Amino acid sequence: MLISPTEIESIILDHPAIREVCVIGISDPKGGGKGAHAINLHRFHRNQKWLKNLFVVTF
Repeated sequence: MLISPTEIESIILDHPAIREVCVIGISDPKGGGKGAHAINLHRFHRNQKWLKNLFVVTF
């Protein structure tokens, strides 16, 4: 099952602390793909370490 970067962005943007997100799909020569993302948090959430760690994922 393939998931587009846009689908992942919409899920991440559902979180109230997220202001902006950019997800980039990267082709994997062995098949499938990987992704990378950049997230901009709302000002009041920027110093919450648990939230920063929550979104450090590989997919």
